[in-house]
Amino acid sequence: MESGSIPFGPAESGQIPIASVAPATALRKPGSFSGYLRRAFQVLGVGILLAASSMACLLAVFWIRSQGAVQVVQTQVEEIRVGKVEEAYALFSSGYQAGVSLPMFRRWLRRQGGLGKAHKLQFWGRSVWGRTA
Repeated sequence: MESGSIPFGPAESGQIPIASVAPATALRKPGSFSGYLRRAFQVLGVGILLAASSMACLLAVFWIRSQGAVQVVQTQVEEIRVGKVEEAYALFSSGYQAGVSLPMFRRWLRRQGGLGKAHKLQFWGRSVWGRTA
């Protein structure tokens, strides 16, 4: 057995000169305009998909975050509809109750004739600032 170096590839064994090995970039075919255009549309599509999914996630978080306030208002309207004005008034924040007394709230309710007849409410606009909706 020979104790010399063992050639690992054709260039080391002397079969192919090292200078004739072409770099990988030289083997690529130059891109055509349609290939560049296809790649641009792929990048644009991924960007639009990412932006749309981010917006959907943000909307879902804000929608879920405002559900508590919506439930309180729906409970208040139900209490008003069945005639439990004191219970509906008790659901208001302490800041609101400090500014609007129960008799004032009753007067306001008398002026809002259709509110006592409401069976279902839909909220298209929602906003929550801190702990206030």
